Amino acid sequence: MLQQLSANVSTAEPDSGARALHLAAFAGHLAVVEELLAADADPAAPDTDLLRPLHYAALTLGRVRLQRQKAVMETLVRYGGEALWAVPANNSLTPLHLAAASGDVELARWLVVERRVMDPRLKSAGTTAAVAAESANHSGLATSLRAWEAKFWAEGPMEL
Repeated sequence: MLQQLSANVSTAEPDSGARALHLAAFAGHLAVVEELLAADADPAAPDTDLLRPLHYAALTLGRVRLQRQKAVMETLVRYGGEALWAVPANNSLTPLHLAAASGDVELARWLVVERRVMDPRLKSAGTTAAVAAESANHSGLATSLRAWEAKFWAEGPMEL
């Protein structure tokens, strides 16, 4: 369909640098995400803040059902590679950090416990997802993240 319309999937908004894939991921439009990726949209393309479409998908709490949010994220990673999970934005935040800062308990749990996405700042002097949650007044999530992270490191991180 996009080819029939002669659409350029790489066109970015002048002010934010967001592309159609960023916006489709943010809106949870899985079919549009799949169409754009099939038309060679870059799942690792940054906006002006270095946010990737995966970062946008991590910020859909309250707008997109969890199952759809996970499907969008898995699709982006299938096309862009497992390393996308750990790519930081301009502010050093990964999709896990953004989910934590927005208070998205279920997504954070899925990322750490089920999907086993490594938090690259966990053992550094930088900000962890738990600190991001706590800084945004999500102390219950921060406590859970610390417990999940301890278990995560005891069992070994996923290879990226």
